[in-house]
Amino acid sequence: MCRRMVHRGPDDEGYFADDHVVLGMRRLSIIDLAGGHQPIGAVDGKCWIILNGEIYNYRELRLDLERRGHCPRTHSDTEIALLAYREWGIAFVEQLLGMFALAIWDRHENQLLLARDRLGKKPLYYTEQGRRLAFASELKCLVADPEMGRELDLAACWDYVRLGYVPGPRTILRGVRRLPPGHILVATPRGIDERPYWSLPHPDGRAGMQRWRRPEAAAEEIGSLLRSAVRSRLIADVPIGAFLSGGIDSSTVVALMAEAGMGGVRTFSVGFPEDGKLDETEYSANVARHLGTDHTALPLDANCLDVLPRLAWHLDEPLADPAAIPTLLLSHLARKRVTVVLTGEGADELFGGYERYLLHVWLERARSILGARMLARVMSSSGVGARGSSRSSRVRRALHHFASGTRESYAEFVAPLDDTLLAEVVGPALRDSAPHPNVVTQYLEDAADSSSLGAMQYADLSTWLPDDLLVKVDRTSMAASLEARCPYLDHRLVALAALLPDGWKVRGLTAKWILRRVARGLLSPQVLERRKHIFEVPIARWFRRELVPVAEELLAPPELARHGVFEPAVAGRLLNDHLTGRADYSRALWTMVAFQLWYRAFADAATAGP
Repeated sequence: MCRRMVHRGPDDEGYFADDHVVLGMRRLSIIDLAGGHQPIGAVDGKCWIILNGEIYNYRELRLDLERRGHCPRTHSDTEIALLAYREWGIAFVEQLLGMFALAIWDRHENQLLLARDRLGKKPLYYTEQGRRLAFASELKCLVADPEMGRELDLAACWDYVRLGYVPGPRTILRGVRRLPPGHILVATPRGIDERPYWSLPHPDGRAGMQRWRRPEAAAEEIGSLLRSAVRSRLIADVPIGAFLSGGIDSSTVVALMAEAGMGGVRTFSVGFPEDGKLDETEYSANVARHLGTDHTALPLDANCLDVLPRLAWHLDEPLADPAAIPTLLLSHLARKRVTVVLTGEGADELFGGYERYLLHVWLERARSILGARMLARVMSSSGVGARGSSRSSRVRRALHHFASGTRESYAEFVAPLDDTLLAEVVGPALRDSAPHPNVVTQYLEDAADSSSLGAMQYADLSTWLPDDLLVKVDRTSMAASLEARCPYLDHRLVALAALLPDGWKVRGLTAKWILRRVARGLLSPQVLERRKHIFEVPIARWFRRELVPVAEELLAPPELARHGVFEPAVAGRLLNDHLTGRADYSRALWTMVAFQLWYRAFADAATAGP
């Protein structure tokens, strides 16, 4: 199992075994390079821990624990987590500030504890086989067990085709679960108990107005906490850098790194120079010059498609996010110079940065002026609702559905396929199994007391962020033995952002309005005023050129018949229509191709590596 994830920990390995438990660990050395060997045991040998990730407040916890009589033997954050467990019991996880997946074997209590960080930055899979429990950071480690089945979970397949990713706690393999973010699992001879220790707060702009009164006060408090989050993520005994896109999210993080005293921050960006609309390297170079960073840009072209089989192996589950390709290659570039990078993930979800949020706010205003019927009539006469899976087609469909005023219409926008195309694409295996309710709609309903914008953000923070974006960042960075840290996803900042009124997030045509106030004085006016640039990969062009042989091979009827998830005749028709320019079906095609790449990597028995 450990050999399957050497990439996550190339520096060290360690094992512990007794009559009940076997623990294995691959370590990427970040803190206490010499003394942080894992598993780490308590002095009396009654408790053992393995931990993937970082505990950012371990120094403060260490001082507290020393005052309470504990005597740490190393300078490792992992040992501090173990001592915290000895002091506070299961409630110790509430003391931890960081990103982590951990396991503690308590021989005295005869129990195994698993825990995952609040936002789901670090993965943790587990499966029960009779009275046996197996767990790991990556799915590929579990399937190393010859007794582990590889049967597809058809409900998870439905989710994947509908959303482009598999939302937890399900996984693509039947019988395997992900421990949800903010949860612990306690296993004893009596059974398994899985429960939350933290919950994502529901957006409540009214409470924010009472707390701050003025946006300036909110910007000041958010800025102070973001500074603290960045500084705490600079703790390491190895070189640190940052991913820099040139947008406000990553640029603000880099500016705060420089403000914290990091001279000549090493920054890295990626782009596609062949398609100027998709190339961000000019923006990132401008920010790098303004902030005085040591910057490296990675230009890509269609040759990057050579990494597809390796990427599918590292992703663990099918993921229809083509941005995983450049993220993997950028991670390998960064790893040549640093071991840790800070990123801008989470800012869009917290502060209202996505174009879809802006569209919705404006349509709500139009509906209040014109009325729902008149607005729907205007949208209908404008030809909104065209078929296809391209971004422009999805925007037109979103406009049509948002005009109806229903929150559930948001699920239509975030889906790679419209409902009609979805019904055509699914194959016999899925047609014979009824789809369960859309998980995005369920989270929208959970946040029914919040504003429409707040409910969308809550749904994205519950699904899209942990199950697409953070999966992509974790798997691609760790594939390069690179640790990625996300300051915006400090849980204290998440709780604070949930209090922001809608008008402080989206104001006029300006998204992330409050974050721009925070970044004043840190970034140039050009960066502050620049509208969000959606980073896209040129798959539409590739599916008419370089990806054609790959698609024809993977979407051939015999290949699709192996599992029955997709309808072969429809797959062939979509590819042909895309090739001839009748429609842009690139997103639908990528959804199928990404699944096929994963299926080859995982479903074929005895696969041992990429």
